[in-house]
Amino acid sequence: MAYKKQVQGRSYPHLYNVTMTVGSRKALKLGSAAGAAAGKPATILTSSYEPNKRDDVMLVQYLLKRVYQQGHNAQPPLKSGSGDPHSPAALKIDGLCGSKTQGAIEQFQLEMRRNGRNIATDGCVDSERGESATASVSKTGYTISWLNKYFWILYPLLAPDISIDPECPPELKQAVGSGGF
Repeated sequence: MAYKKQVQGRSYPHLYNVTMTVGSRKALKLGSAAGAAAGKPATILTSSYEPNKRDDVMLVQYLLKRVYQQGHNAQPPLKSGSGDPHSPAALKIDGLCGSKTQGAIEQFQLEMRRNGRNIATDGCVDSERGESATASVSKTGYTISWLNKYFWILYPLLAPDISIDPECPPELKQAVGSGGF
C-alpha cells in the first residue's frame, strides 16, 4: 500500500512512498543463442516483470502526471510534450502499469540522468528503504525520491496533503491518508 512517511534532513518533511517496485526492470544481456550460432556477440534488452500494487502504481502515476504538468517551471525544465497523448502529463491515474506508465517512468529517469541527476535508468520505481534517498547498492538516487522532490518544489501547497488535490483519486487519498503526523 502506498504510504507517507516522515523524513529528516531533506527539503521536504515527508515522503510519499511505494511498498513494492512499480514498472518492469530493464537490463542488458550480452550474447544469445542466435548470436552465438552466427558467430557474433549480441546485446539484447531484456525486461523482467515485477508485480505491481494498484495504489503504488496510482501514486507513481499521480506524481509523474503532476510533475510533468508543471515541469516547465522546474530547474532544469522537464519536457512535458504538452498536447502529446504519450506525455507523462497525459497519464491516466488508473493504477494499471501499462506501456504509457512504463514509458513515463523511463522518460523521467532519462531526463533526470541527462540533467546530471544520479538516478538509475532501469524503468522501475523502487520503494525507498531506510533513511537515505540513495540506494545502498547502486549508489543512485531513488526515482521515488526524485519524484517527491520535484513534486514538493512544483506544488508546495498540495505536497503536504495530496488528499486536497481534486486530481488525486479517492483510492490513492485513502491509501496515503491525510498524514496527520
